Amino acid sequence: MEPKTSTRGPSASARFAISFVFGIVLGAAIVLGRAHGDLDKTAFGDGLLVRSVAARIGAAPQDVNSVVASRGTSLRYGRIGMPAAAWLLAGGKPHEVRLTHPIVVILATGFTAAAAAALFPFAGPLAAMLPFLAPGFPLSVAGGYGEVTAVAAALWGLYFALRERWWPAAALLSYAILSKETAGIVLIGVCIWCLLQRRFRGLVIMATSLVPVLAWWGYVAVRYGHIPILDPYLTVTTDTTDLGIPGRALLHSLLHPI
Repeated sequence: MEPKTSTRGPSASARFAISFVFGIVLGAAIVLGRAHGDLDKTAFGDGLLVRSVAARIGAAPQDVNSVVASRGTSLRYGRIGMPAAAWLLAGGKPHEVRLTHPIVVILATGFTAAAAAALFPFAGPLAAMLPFLAPGFPLSVAGGYGEVTAVAAALWGLYFALRERWWPAAALLSYAILSKETAGIVLIGVCIWCLLQRRFRGLVIMATSLVPVLAWWGYVAVRYGHIPILDPYLTVTTDTTDLGIPGRALLHSLLHPI
């Protein structure tokens, strides 16, 4: 009697592993390819601010990097998600952050690809590529922006929320918001879904994801002078066509034609 051949695809854990490795390889190619292997060039724009915060994560107001200070100290320290990860991986050693920052970015691309594969299991191998099709994501990877960890955490938060594993979902969405405050729109969406589905326990637990966010923002306000999303940098240096405070650009795009 001949053994039966299985027609089933790879297991969920295998899909996760394959997608994670795919994301790592693609993320490393983007980061190192753009920088030509030079660690000092693996960040630009907001990525340099992320790296500066990570290197001076406990800095007193007068010791904050001058570039960070000129671009909103409270805002930049409010986005503590990626800097904290780079700082922890560096063992608290500032001079190691230039190495650990791109490592965090590359790891986050792996988790992002794996999350996409987990959320869209029937999309096949191409599921892991979905996040990279959004132009802003590869740009964030190349620049070392906080959006990379925000996207990874938000997608996994959605994954766990859809499976009603509320506490991991809440923790991940909290981290996503602390990486980039605009990830709060994901939390709002999940809470609306919980309300419509009458998952009231989930709604309450998901709301607790704001506790670490508000606690950290309170600390930043006391130490650096402003609640991060109300940092004067967002209003003083922008006009009606620029981003401004979080959500302003979205509202502007809905109210004004292209």
